[in-house]
Order: sequence, then C-alpha cells, then structure tokens
Amino acid sequence: MHNVRTAEGSAQTWDQPNGLSANSRRSLESKIADLAAKLGPPDQTIALAQLAKCLVLAVPVGMKPEERLSWARAAFDEVRDVPAVIFEDACRHARRTADHPAKIVPAIYGYKPRFDVVSALRRQMEQAQALLANIDALRIAQAGPLDDGEMMGIDELRDLMPSMRITAVAKGWARQSDLDALKQEEFPC
Repeated sequence: MHNVRTAEGSAQTWDQPNGLSANSRRSLESKIADLAAKLGPPDQTIALAQLAKCLVLAVPVGMKPEERLSWARAAFDEVRDVPAVIFEDACRHARRTADHPAKIVPAIYGYKPRFDVVSALRRQMEQAQALLANIDALRIAQAGPLDDGEMMGIDELRDLMPSMRITAVAKGWARQSDLDALKQEEFPC
C-alpha cells in the first residue's frame, strides 16, 4: 500500500496494482490479437480464392488464365481495406450482383452487413486495449474493518448517514448500544 497526499492535503491510500494474473494479461492480449485479425485485411490466400470465385461467375469468354491471375492480384490490392470479418460475405454479395469483372470490387465495397459487426468489434478492441493498458494501474484501497477490534465511537457514528450506521453495526465496526443511544438522542420519544 502507498500513502499519497492529495492537493487538499488529505492522505489517500493506494493498493498495489489490481493483481490480475498473468493469465488475465495473456487472455486480453489474445483477445486483442483475435480482434485485430478480424478487423485487419483478409488473408491473401483466402482473399484470392474468394476473388477467383467471384471472377468465375463474371469472367468474359476471351479472358486468358494469365489475365485472370493478374486481375485477381490487382483486385486483392484494392480490397485490402475490407475487414477480414466481413470479406467472405462481401464476396458472396459480389457473386450475386456483379456480372462483369469491373463490377466485382465495387460490389465488395458496396456490401452492407445487416449488423454493423465492424463497429462492434472496434468497440470490443478499444475496451480490451483500455483494460490491458490499465492492468498495472494503482487502485484505491478498499476500506476494511477497523484495526485490532477497534470500534467507532458515538461521534464517528453520528457523522455517518443513517443507513451506513446500521451497516457499521452489522459489520462489527460500531456497538449497537451506541446506535441506540444516538437514535434516542436524535428522536427523543
């Protein structure tokens, strides 16, 4: 624990970092890597295979194999910005709508999923990155029981809200007799 003086001059107690295990750190790092893969460009092999499927349905009769390969490479360079998580669905959309190779890439970019998966994954990524960045931050110490069986006095009990007085008695931080005396003092009936 660390004691720190605040600007107002009061002491603030800080715990060591939250003590998340190495497994928690690895789990967050793994989640971030998985999300990055989904949000990043599609794998080249998978992308070329998907683009080839699109081209088969829209290829003109006179297009030679070398031209098809050249088209697929050029198309891959153009669609690298499409997140991997929606790439296959976008290609499926292009196969249904494009009737010419020149329409395939615009059809892929024109694909709009029913649910905005990309935004949802970006939010998850931001949250996971924030958790990881904050994993070693100091935490405000939790208030625990009073030391060595020490009990609150009636003056300390008076400073608490009524609901907190009951909690203090229930936790053993104050005596029931002090609470009863305080009630009698506040409501003398």
